[in-house]
Amino acid sequence: MSVRSVLGLLLSAFATLAQGCIFHSSFEDSDMASQLILAYGGYTYSSYTIGGSAAGAAFLSDTAALGDGRPSTVTRCQFVNGPVTSASTVRIGVTINTQDGSNPELGVIAALNLSLPVGTVMRVYDAASYPAPGSLIGATTLQQNNTGIVSGWVVPNDNVQSNAVFVEFVNNTGLITANEEFTVGDIFAGKASYWLMKRDAKMGFLDTGKTRFAASGASYRTPQPPIRTANFTINAVQTSGFTGPITQKQAFVTDTTQIDLASLCNEIFKAQVIGFVPWTNYDPATYGHTASKSTPQIVCKTAFLAGLSNEPSITSPNNDQFYEMSMELLESI
Repeated sequence: MSVRSVLGLLLSAFATLAQGCIFHSSFEDSDMASQLILAYGGYTYSSYTIGGSAAGAAFLSDTAALGDGRPSTVTRCQFVNGPVTSASTVRIGVTINTQDGSNPELGVIAALNLSLPVGTVMRVYDAASYPAPGSLIGATTLQQNNTGIVSGWVVPNDNVQSNAVFVEFVNNTGLITANEEFTVGDIFAGKASYWLMKRDAKMGFLDTGKTRFAASGASYRTPQPPIRTANFTINAVQTSGFTGPITQKQAFVTDTTQIDLASLCNEIFKAQVIGFVPWTNYDPATYGHTASKSTPQIVCKTAFLAGLSNEPSITSPNNDQFYEMSMELLESI
């Protein structure tokens, strides 16, 4: 049999197989891997307070570093006076401002690059009883990520309106002593938008170390902290009757009109830093999946503050029935 005949048979077989196959490219397909939260807002922080279960809590250095979007620049703090028990707490209050004076919407609150022990309980309260803490927004435990950074991420079920938050740390481990000095790198608060992230997401580390050369010509590496990266695509649907994952998060105008991805893209682009929280819990009523809740360990290992490495891009690959937005993020350090 000739080569041409073999090729003809192969092409014929492939065409027959293709007739029985459906090539999917839509939101509902299995290529959607997990829920993703992007937190933004471009909020500013005007003042910080510190208190606790007893006297003695204090800031020992400038508090401006708490809101500069750079967790590597830390603020030195002091725990409360003794006697200290497993119920002793220290609490940092943060006043939050928006550019237009509206009440901030908070869906992600994080404390990053802490020197407190892993396992320390972190609670977040709103400002309903300001200047005292109000209602509990959420709680978690401090965990260490793959680069050794200790952080805590609180993700409420929905965005909460509050012009201040109180972040409280509990000595439940019993490892914190009276008047002990500890550091906090950054406290972040942002409005959450919920998405489904495609399986082709790429997350890794950027090596920022430098190679230097001695006078003899010998080379040596100067180690630097690795920077986490994320390159991913998220989808959203405008098809009538489909309950999209972000209707309640203001990404849709209505269930049947064109998705307002452009406005969201603009908000993210304006923000100084973005809270990137992948692999969070599903909402079965919205997503049709079995409910599962990510542990604090998973969130702290994968979530990070980030900046855009380029402007997000929006495409409509399926006759305007759904939209994709792609972006690349670099960790803020």
